[in-house]
Parts: sequence; structure tokens; C-alpha cells
Amino acid sequence: MLPSSSKTLLLALLLTTLLLLTQPTIVHALPKSKPKSIAPNHQTCKTHDQGYGIVSYDVRIGHPYSAEKCLEVRKGLKAAHAGVREFKCKEIAGAPGGPGGHVRLTFENSGGGKRKINEALNEAFPVIASGTGDFRCRG
Repeated sequence: MLPSSSKTLLLALLLTTLLLLTQPTIVHALPKSKPKSIAPNHQTCKTHDQGYGIVSYDVRIGHPYSAEKCLEVRKGLKAAHAGVREFKCKEIAGAPGGPGGHVRLTFENSGGGKRKINEALNEAFPVIASGTGDFRCRG
């Protein structure tokens, strides 16, 4: 048989646990960061080596967004056999004071086709490529 003080301690622990289990759980989600804008006719390309030969790309392009342009880029990357997967094309805000709706591409590459990726982007966005000296995504 347990001493009285141990029984009291166990009872207090049990009650505290039950109270905590019945309280609503509050989860504070991290605020979603807004995609950063990019100036018209400019581009940025950030890469991240995930290991095992997989590189993730985040390309922002100061060109008016359109679903047709997204499809063109996707087809160009596929035709280049660049090993691209998880392709997404989204609209982001333009530069403050400028026209809105620029292009953001995110994808992964497991084929080591850095040169092919840059060539496909140059072909899809010739105005951007000529103004900034070609796409230079590392990978």
C-alpha cells in the first residue's frame, strides 16, 4: 500500500494529465511568406542541393504570367530531357509600381541537366535571356 502523500501525488498527476488532454490544442501555423516580386525583364534562379543527385530550383521571371507560357516551359524542359520533375508554374506579384503577374517556376532535377535547363529557359523567355545575359541556373 502506498503512503498517503504518494497517493495524493499520483492523484494530482492523473488530474493534471486529464485536464491537459481535454483542453483544445492550439496550433500556431507559421505565416506563409508572400512570394517576392521581381522587376520586369529580370530573372533570378536559386538552387538547393537536396542530396542523392536531386537539385531543387526556384526561378522567378519578370515576364507576364500566362498558363500558355507555363505549358510552353514545361514542354521545353521535357523536350530537352533535362530530368525535371515536380514542375510547378505560379503567378507572383510584379515589382512595386510595375505590372503585376510575373512567373515563378519550381521544380526538381535529378538528371544533372543544368545546361539543358538553362537552354530551355532561354528559349521560352528570349527577351529575358537577351536582357540579362542568358539564364544561369546552377545545379
